[in-house]
Amino acid sequence: MKENCAADAFPRIEELDVLRGFALLGVFIVHFVGLAFYELPVKDEVLILWLDSPFHYLTVLASDLFFLNKANTLFATLFGIGFWIMLERFQQSGRNFTALYLRRLCFLFTLGVANAIFIFPGDVLHEYALIGLVLFLVRNIKPSTMLLTGVIFALFARPLLESDSLLGMPPETAIQLQYDAVESGDYLLWLQTMLSLHIKEEILHAGILAWGLYILGRFFIGSWLVRTHIIYSLKDNTAWMKRHIRWILPTGLSIEFVTTLMWLEVVDTPEWLKETLQYIGVPLVAVGYALALILLYYSPRKALVMRIFAPVGRTALTAYIGHCMVYAILFLPIGFNLLSTISPFTGLLIALCVFVFFNVTGTYSLKRLGYGPIEYLWRWATYGRRPL
Repeated sequence: MKENCAADAFPRIEELDVLRGFALLGVFIVHFVGLAFYELPVKDEVLILWLDSPFHYLTVLASDLFFLNKANTLFATLFGIGFWIMLERFQQSGRNFTALYLRRLCFLFTLGVANAIFIFPGDVLHEYALIGLVLFLVRNIKPSTMLLTGVIFALFARPLLESDSLLGMPPETAIQLQYDAVESGDYLLWLQTMLSLHIKEEILHAGILAWGLYILGRFFIGSWLVRTHIIYSLKDNTAWMKRHIRWILPTGLSIEFVTTLMWLEVVDTPEWLKETLQYIGVPLVAVGYALALILLYYSPRKALVMRIFAPVGRTALTAYIGHCMVYAILFLPIGFNLLSTISPFTGLLIALCVFVFFNVTGTYSLKRLGYGPIEYLWRWATYGRRPL
C-alpha cells in the first residue's frame, strides 16, 4: 500500500514517465560513450585507434547526433515540469507546502553533493536542487515572463558566459591533472583533483553560473508548460503534434548532423557557427523526441512504449544514481579504472544493459514498494514518516 496523503489523490501523468525514461536512456548512452571519449583523459594512442575504426567512430557519431545535449535538455525540462507539479500539489494538499518542498530539495541536494564528490564528478542533481530553490523563490512571476526568460537563458547563458577568458586554467592543464589522477589509480588523488577542479572551474569562475542559468532556462520552460496547462491537455493536441513533428524532428536532426560533423572536424568551420547551429538544432530534436513519444503513447503501441520506458522513468532518481555507480566502478580509480580500455561501442552496449537492468529492477521495485528505492527514501525524507 502507498502512504495515505493528500498528494496521492492527484493522478500520475504517464506520458512524463515515458519521456523521462527515454531521456535517461540518452543520458546513459552519452555518458558511457561520450564522456569516456571526450571529457575524461583517454590516452592519445587509444583515441587515435578508435578514430581510425569506422565501427567506434560511427558509435561516437551516433551518440553525438541523437543524444548529446538533447537528452539532458529533455531531462532538465522534465525536472522543471516535475518541480512545478510538485509545488502545485503540495500547495493544493492543504499542508505546509513550503516545508515539504524544501525538505525534498534538501534531500536531492545532499544526494547530489555526495554523488558529485565521491562517485560521479558530472553529477547534476545538486545543481537541479539549487535551481529548484530559485524556481520556488520566483514562483509568482507571470507565465509569459517565465517563458521568455527561460528561452533567453536556455539559448544564450552558456555561449555568453562560457569563454576562455573566464576559465580558471587552460583546458589542457585541467586534462593533464585528470590524466595524472587516473594513471595513478589512487582514488583519494582522483577525489582531490576533481574537487579542486570543480572549485576552480565551476565555483570560482563562470562554469556554475553558465550551467545554472542554462538549467534554469529549461526549468522555466517546463514550469510554463504546467502553468499554462499544456501538460495536462496533451491528448487534445495530438493533431497539432502530428502536423508539426513532420518538420521539427527532421530539421533538428539535419542541423545536428551538420553540427556533429563540424565538432568531429570532418568539416572545417568557425567556432561561432558550430555553437549557433547547435543551439538551434538541440531544442528542435528534443521537442521532436517529446512529440514522437507522446504520439506513440496515444497510439496502439502505448503498452510497448510504457513497458520500455516507464519503469525507468518512474524510478529515475534510483536509475540515475545507479548508472553513476556503474560508471565510476568501470572507468574511475574507485573501481576497475578501465578508462582507455572500454571502447565506444562497448560503452554503448554497457549503457543499453544498464538501462535494461534498471527497467527490470524498477518494475520489481514498483510492484513491491510503489517507488524506486531512492524515491522511497526521498518520500520518507519529504513527509517525515516512512511510506506504507
